[in-house]
Amino acid sequence: RRSSDLFTVFYGERCAWWLTVRCVGNPGHGSRFIENTAAEKLYKVISSFMEFREEEKLRLESDSHLTLGDVTTVNMTKLNGGVAYNVIPSEMTATFDLRISPTVDLKAFEEKIQSWCRLAGDRKS
Repeated sequence: RRSSDLFTVFYGERCAWWLTVRCVGNPGHGSRFIENTAAEKLYKVISSFMEFREEEKLRLESDSHLTLGDVTTVNMTKLNGGVAYNVIPSEMTATFDLRISPTVDLKAFEEKIQSWCRLAGDRKS
């Protein structure tokens, strides 16, 4: 066979999800210990995403049979919130770029993300 007769075929492609998580909390002055802030909630959500990212990275690194297309990548691409150094914002957002493996059940994965948000507390979307 000639090399021009050979084709690379992919049977699945990772699904791109771009998510923005918005957390709302108590605002206040930076000189105080304000409870239930948007930043506290967003920190919990970000931690969940980054822990999952590390799990997927380790799974890829520990199994030589896996390729990048076999795992889900997670990258935080934007953080927004606040108006001044000394003002605790009432709202903050984080945006994530996810490339989800074709073997992942998308509905179950969405439920996992929703559970991370629920664990962070009320008033987020």
